[in-house]
Amino acid sequence: MESDNMIVSPVDSLPVGFTTSRKSSKDVIRRNGVPATAILTNFVCGMIGPGCFSVAVSFKQSGLWGGLSLVFVMGILSLISMYKIVQCSQHLCRLWIVNGCLIAFQLGVLSVCFVFVADHILEVIEFVLANNYKLSKTHIMLMYFLPQLCLSFIKNIHIITFLSVCGNVIIFVAVGLVSKELIFHDKYAHQSLPPVTNFEGVTMAAGGLIYAFEGQAMVLTLENRLKHSSDMLGMNGVLCTSMNLVMLLYAFLGFYGYLAFGPSVADSLTLNLPNSSLTIIVKVLLVVKIFLGSALQLYVIVGILTPAVTSNSSKRSPEWKENILRVGLMSFSLFVALCVPHLYDIIPLVGITSGMLLSLILPAFLHTLTFLPIIVKEKKSVVYASCLVMMSRRPENIQRRWGIKDCTSDCASRAIATRHYNRNTEIGSPSSYVYVGVDMVHCDLYVVTTSNDLKML
Repeated sequence: MESDNMIVSPVDSLPVGFTTSRKSSKDVIRRNGVPATAILTNFVCGMIGPGCFSVAVSFKQSGLWGGLSLVFVMGILSLISMYKIVQCSQHLCRLWIVNGCLIAFQLGVLSVCFVFVADHILEVIEFVLANNYKLSKTHIMLMYFLPQLCLSFIKNIHIITFLSVCGNVIIFVAVGLVSKELIFHDKYAHQSLPPVTNFEGVTMAAGGLIYAFEGQAMVLTLENRLKHSSDMLGMNGVLCTSMNLVMLLYAFLGFYGYLAFGPSVADSLTLNLPNSSLTIIVKVLLVVKIFLGSALQLYVIVGILTPAVTSNSSKRSPEWKENILRVGLMSFSLFVALCVPHLYDIIPLVGITSGMLLSLILPAFLHTLTFLPIIVKEKKSVVYASCLVMMSRRPENIQRRWGIKDCTSDCASRAIATRHYNRNTEIGSPSSYVYVGVDMVHCDLYVVTTSNDLKML
């Protein structure tokens, strides 16, 4: 029989973010919402971008088996982080604190696009002109900047969506052709490749994989379009299903890409393809995909920054400030790409900085910030309440305020407690401590009031 104090999280029944059922107690039904199948398709299409061709480099950096393990570890961590973001948004109906990291991450993605395009255009020029050219990667990025800047002034979301759909078709064709090459290519013996490299390599690989799992920027947008908001969560929800599919695809491309090309694997698997007419067409199509998709990347940033930039402008002409904002964002992305002109370096840079914050740190922080006060106040969680500690010389004040029972040494031995400073002077002086812990057996909260009880924790 369950204890009266044993209750569930405000959003889900499991504190780590997974639910046992598709429907949440706070399900939101939108009349004009999109079915879960359509959102699942859009999410998978958005996750599978040019970054999937760089997963094999992460295997090279971390080792064959180390890379394979990292794909699933980083994928699961990204999945849990997305769960936490969705939970916080469903509870607060806003998530303004992550905007800074979203902007930094999207700018990093745009910088990677410049480098990716320059590498592939160089491959095409080399095939067509047979090394009779004097263009460098810097020249190509500067020339590419002008048409990219013109495209960035498109503000109609319907046009941007159409361009993005065309780009998704191209990327799936490229994934199919690269997969065909990996299956039929001669492969290295797995014994000849390092299973695990070193700490530096694993760190670089983790940054690259975080960049590859770039779904945090669109998870809330898609969740807000769902007909049933609860369809986003759950073991068979949109998030879990799509991330499982993407993890399997990344594991395939990375594992067989490293087996096929070994130490000579390029920054992108498409650069390892032989220069035939078919592969050159694929590379041109990928450049077109990046060109078309960058409008959507910039749309996310401009949508966040425009209200702040145009807030003090007259209602008649705020457009010039928005246009300057677009030019400034594109110029900054170009500057970063010129400073770090190699995919091998820039992808881990983006992943380790803004990607790490957005994927691993901020979601956990936001989830704790959102739900810990509620859970502690209502005494509704055995796990989260373990970090509650109060300082006082008069524990009866805490007992009256929080409604927490006193505790014996026997109960304290089963408690989990940490220390927290309470600045409320009414409760008592910071010279003495009262630890509030959790009885993991009886699922209840207890106060440890004696030094003997404290030693037993």
